Amino acid sequence: MFYLTKVFRVACGHRLHKHKGLCKNLHGHNLKIEVTVARDSLNENDMVIDFSDLKAEVNNILDGWDHAFFVNAKEEPSEILAHLERCGVRMISFAEDPTSEILCVYLFSQLKEPLRKKHGVDVISVAIWESDDSKTTFTGLM
Repeated sequence: MFYLTKVFRVACGHRLHKHKGLCKNLHGHNLKIEVTVARDSLNENDMVIDFSDLKAEVNNILDGWDHAFFVNAKEEPSEILAHLERCGVRMISFAEDPTSEILCVYLFSQLKEPLRKKHGVDVISVAIWESDDSKTTFTGLM
């Protein structure tokens, strides 16, 4: 089995409305995202996947995340969130609080089919670093 990992970076903000601590407040992160893919044998170019092909697929999603604000779709709209939206702030809704865990699952699920169908690779894991010492990884295995 051959594995390949590429790192991406994106700036975004969120609020964890279920959180009891400081993360209930509006705040941002410069996320470091690691996407790992694999295949049993190398392709016709003797690669797992061309780094540029993986970059293009991941950036199809992350370009929409860049400098966006993530919200929980179940959260009661507040004056602040309504004001941000009126000001043109890019808002992305998730079914749950947009924790790094939820973002990992979302990105994994969005990449799984396109990468397999177009490039013959399987997504093994998606990891998101919120800071230099805090990382979440989703492997799709339960």
